[in-house]
Amino acid sequence: MRFISAVFHLALFASLVSHNNAFSIPQPQDSQNTNSDVPQPPTNLVDRGTFIEAVEILKAEIAKASGVVVDEEQKDDPSSYTYGIGKLKVGLPLELASGLGLAEAKLVLVNGMTEQVAQLGIQTGDTIVAISEESTKGLDLEGTAKIFMAAVENAMKNGKTEIELEINRLVKLNYADES
Repeated sequence: MRFISAVFHLALFASLVSHNNAFSIPQPQDSQNTNSDVPQPPTNLVDRGTFIEAVEILKAEIAKASGVVVDEEQKDDPSSYTYGIGKLKVGLPLELASGLGLAEAKLVLVNGMTEQVAQLGIQTGDTIVAISEESTKGLDLEGTAKIFMAAVENAMKNGKTEIELEINRLVKLNYADES
């Protein structure tokens, strides 16, 4: 459980369907009888258990940095909830690229952002699994930053105005009241 407390803000101009491991998705029984109507599991999702653990580490570090004392008895037990992993794609304009903060806590997670970046739909605790179709899944903070910077440089070189972030988001699922 490694947490890099120094938030890495990507300052580049100076030189981010639901799935849960508890759910099963039907698969074709044999390869010759493939039905295009059978749902396939989403690709490029991080491990749910690792994601839950990473988000809990990030929450604890944010609380500690803010001076908030969290009573262990009052903490939610992550195992008592069902979680899903959402997948979304966000176009990040190049002029906003430096407004995204990342931290490493088992996964590389979004740890802060400017208001403009937040308006794009990116949230604290999201993890970026691909940048302009280049996978960052399983990479550390430095590896993710290298791909991010290369994507920005490539976009600028090719006259593009944004890069695409593929994001996974951990979503706590609640049961609805039957009333």
